[in-house]
Amino acid sequence: MDFAGAVSTCFAKYATFSGRASRPEFWYFVLFIVLVSIALMILDRWFFAVPYGENGPLGAVFNIAILLPNLAVSWRRLHDTGRSGLWNFLPLAGAPVMILAGVGGAPALAYLGFGIGAVGLVTVLVWYASRGEDRPNAFGPPPR
Repeated sequence: MDFAGAVSTCFAKYATFSGRASRPEFWYFVLFIVLVSIALMILDRWFFAVPYGENGPLGAVFNIAILLPNLAVSWRRLHDTGRSGLWNFLPLAGAPVMILAGVGGAPALAYLGFGIGAVGLVTVLVWYASRGEDRPNAFGPPPR
């Protein structure tokens, strides 16, 4: 799958959480998001005097617009590796610990929560980069 095909497929399957997504489909869509985000950050800076690194109105609208397709392609990518799409939320596993740390004023607990989230994020990134299953799995046939 090429860049344009991946982007069009992700928007065509805007909120499709069933099926599978190949590595190129997923990573080309991530590249598209990064490139458009950089361009919109520059435009926000020029037109709205938004400091670099902050979201302006154009970036905010884009982030809202790609929320569902980004989650959907991530969900389908995990399906391709034979995992449930719910694993996308693994990096959030440390959030309750961090909230408890904030309420209780325990900075060591906050570091633990951050560490749990970081380990979850690395784990999910490794799964995104992993080779998909070559045979049909519980989520459908392999993507073409």
